[in-house]
Formats: sequence, C-alpha cells, structure tokens
Amino acid sequence: MAKKNLLHVLKDRYPDIEEKQLYAYIMCGEVICNGGRIKNPKEKIKTDSEITIKGMKYVSRGGYKLESGLDSFNYSVTDLIVVDAGCSTGGFTDCLLQRGAKKVYSIDVGSNQLAWSLVNDPRVSPMEKTNIMSIDKLDPKPHFAVADLSFRSVLAPARKLFNLISGDEILVLVKPQFEWEDPDKDFDGVVREGETIISICLNLIDKLEEDSIYVKGVTLSQTKGRKGNQELLFLLTTNREDKINDIGHVISLMFV
Repeated sequence: MAKKNLLHVLKDRYPDIEEKQLYAYIMCGEVICNGGRIKNPKEKIKTDSEITIKGMKYVSRGGYKLESGLDSFNYSVTDLIVVDAGCSTGGFTDCLLQRGAKKVYSIDVGSNQLAWSLVNDPRVSPMEKTNIMSIDKLDPKPHFAVADLSFRSVLAPARKLFNLISGDEILVLVKPQFEWEDPDKDFDGVVREGETIISICLNLIDKLEEDSIYVKGVTLSQTKGRKGNQELLFLLTTNREDKINDIGHVISLMFV
C-alpha cells in the first residue's frame, strides 16, 4: 500500500476542511492514526490508515450542515433507513447515525473517501464508485434520503431519490454555484449576491414543481461551502398540500 505524508492523506480524506485547519489539528495532537497520536504533518502513513480527529463531532463539516437542516425542520431520522447520496467522507452519514438512523446507504461516485469508522460500522452500506442515477432499487427499501452533490443540479437526483424511497420527503443541500444555468462570464465559482442566489433558487423550485416536487422547508446552511458559497437546505416533498406557498418571500427574507 502506498504511503503519503499525513497532511496529504488528511487533505484527501477531508476535502472540505482547509489545509491550515488540518495542519492545526496535527500540531495540537488531535489526529489519531491507527490508534496512535501523530504530531508531524510530514510523517509517512499508509493511505488506507484508520484516522480520527479528536474534537470533531462529525467526520467532516458536512455533518454540521445536515445537523442544521434536521434541527431547523425538527426532523427525526430515528429508526429510519436512509440514502446518503454523494456521501464523500461521510459527514451526512455520521450525522444520521448519531441521530438514530437504523441503516444508511452511503453512495458516491468516488472511492476510498468514506471515513474508516463508517466503513466498519454495521449500520452503513458503503456503495463507492456508484452513481445514484444508476440505482433502480435498494433492499431493504429506504424511508428517507439526503443528498450533498457537487458539479450537477439536484433536480434529476431528486426525482431518482423519490423513486427509491417509501416515504414522501427528502432533504437536499442546494449549492447555487451548481444550479446557476447562465452564470456571468467572469464567474469564479462563488455566488456572492443574495439576489442572484434567490433567483437561482426560484428557478430550481419552478423546475422541481414541474416534476411535482415541492419545497416543504428551507433554511440556510450554517456552514458555508469550501470556497465560501452560501448553501441552502431544502426539505422536499411530493405532497403538494405541504408546500410553502410564498416560497419566494420566505427565501428573500433570508438575504435581507
């Protein structure tokens, strides 16, 4: 098995944590590798080593994003079987398990990203090198789904997720930079203007409603994206009666 510097392995494992923060974790003695504490960022370790960072509630910042959504919507996942689409390191998966999920299908197109502690958890079914769009059925059938996807709109995955679950609600992380259909020519990957984010979200909502998918709840993620993008969490439903009727006004108030 190939070896890399500890800091490089951490950067691969935790892509949503800034390098300087990872460096600080190492120097403060908070990184545990294969049961031992390492304080040298350049120490060579196997790339498949078991790594934990003490003091982190979740294996990645994603856990805090999902936490803010579940808290905002007062949503319980206790005893539910859940799909985590775009699991990456497993922040969402970790949050779901800590909040009582019975089982999580952790799905991602990448490989060797999911935290070792989650790979070894009997409640987790890791599905690496798997595109959520290629899945037709999961057994046992999940009740609920969450998604943290990059480099694509959540529109098509939302349709797919509703087809995979027995329930009528899913929770998705909306990233304006990947929903912007006609970005400015000088767009650098960060959507800074609140009015632009509002417009992007309303366009997405219109398209979701064309597929009979409605927004039941919306909140700002309390943790921004790696580059500083303000992300949102949408609680989506197929039950039209549960939709927020004046969604444009609700989202606009978030950016006052």
